[in-house]
Amino acid sequence: MDVRMAKYSKSKNSTKRPTATEHETWPLFTCNLKENTGLLHPVIRIHASDGDFDSDGSSKGYTYAYLPRWQRYYFVVDAQLVEGDIWEVQLAVDPLASFRTEIGAYSGFITRCSHSPNNHLEDPQWSHDADYNITRYSVVIPDLAPATGSYLLQTVSGDPSSGSLSTYVMTPAQLQSFIEYMFASTADYFTQGIADNTAKGLAKTFFDPFQYVVKCMWFPWPANSSKWGTLTNGTIHFAFYDSGIAASVANFAEGAGADFQTTLPLGTYSDWTDRDDRWHQWQGYMPGIGTFNIPAQYTGLTLSVWVTVDYLTGAARMFIRDSNNANLIVMDGKWGLDVQLSSLYQAFIQPTTTVSGLVMGSARGILAGINEGMKKFGELVGSPSDTWSNFGSNIKSIARAGVEGFQNGMQPMMYQVGSNDARHLFLFDSQFRLTEIKYPKIADPTSKLGGTLHEIRTISNIPGYIEIENPKVDIPCTLTEKQMIEAYLSSGFWYE
Repeated sequence: MDVRMAKYSKSKNSTKRPTATEHETWPLFTCNLKENTGLLHPVIRIHASDGDFDSDGSSKGYTYAYLPRWQRYYFVVDAQLVEGDIWEVQLAVDPLASFRTEIGAYSGFITRCSHSPNNHLEDPQWSHDADYNITRYSVVIPDLAPATGSYLLQTVSGDPSSGSLSTYVMTPAQLQSFIEYMFASTADYFTQGIADNTAKGLAKTFFDPFQYVVKCMWFPWPANSSKWGTLTNGTIHFAFYDSGIAASVANFAEGAGADFQTTLPLGTYSDWTDRDDRWHQWQGYMPGIGTFNIPAQYTGLTLSVWVTVDYLTGAARMFIRDSNNANLIVMDGKWGLDVQLSSLYQAFIQPTTTVSGLVMGSARGILAGINEGMKKFGELVGSPSDTWSNFGSNIKSIARAGVEGFQNGMQPMMYQVGSNDARHLFLFDSQFRLTEIKYPKIADPTSKLGGTLHEIRTISNIPGYIEIENPKVDIPCTLTEKQMIEAYLSSGFWYE
């Protein structure tokens, strides 16, 4: 049988092979197949006089061979002069080169390749250096005033022009007037007249304005902000009852809301997909929304952040958009925070200087007030000298005792949803926060073995380094050669 041999350089995990024209120029030898050898690892014998083998022991450095009868390429494993001028050459089959055409026609699930990787996918084979730089940015959200904010109050309406509900926008000062109205203080009884305020208190007691309060929410922008739309001056109504407390009347419909927009200071670099360059990671924080990651492929784009707030529910939705207003990231949160009116009473009216009195209640509250007042009167009558020497202060003590008993007799059914501490999220950090993490380059360009792909491709269309998940080839070869080919395709090979 014939064999062609040459000095030829190639890797075992490569399909590289000479062209048909090229190997036809290689020296041709007549050889004999040694007994007890086979197709995969043949041992051939060549007479030195039959070619370029020298009888002095030189094999001319041949490294590669081709057996035309078997149509296979082989690596030269060893060549020894065994007797006389006879060379014994040990060969090992090169299945990738021998079946290059069939391998190129195979389509499989490519996990890695160097020709056209998908650089948007994570690549577990690239490790970041432990060294990195962190830069933090603060983006001021326009039109916010979390130190004061504003309050939205909604009540059951008796005004036909406002429908079934009336909506009001209040400053903190207006809310304080509202709270003082709902929780009258005993100080008012001696500055504005006991009879007048007692009549008003009893009216509120039986009318119970708290039952007409639908919701109260705090928003992080001021009451005079254009975000509220068109507001008109008015007073707060409970059904047909006018409290006389000043507030701005809102006329927006359900679903109306405010928009906030600002541009993000994202940095740029030449090509974020080049893993030989620095790798970036961005993290963002929006108060009332939460934290999120900004994918690296968005870096370099002109991005803006939008927050849309629904007035009547307080729901907020954040959008990260590109220059074409395409939504890249969408997250939901809450900017309108529910308020507990009973807690606000403690904040606006200090119990050390005023005593809460005539609030909502029932006959039980009235009787409790009378009872406490009479008890106090009895104590004073028991000490006549004290009664007449301190007549003015004693009368006030009786009134205070009655008022306290009246309030404690029946706690009002007030709006209790929410937590007033929630707005601290805006008070302490009302800015949009960005954190940029930069990693140094992670590989030498000459050492790259492709990137992640995760697509089904035909091998001949993506020359270069390739890894295939669980390859199963259908090639007319021996079972051992098939297993060798599949092992190379799975562990990584070069299609050349």
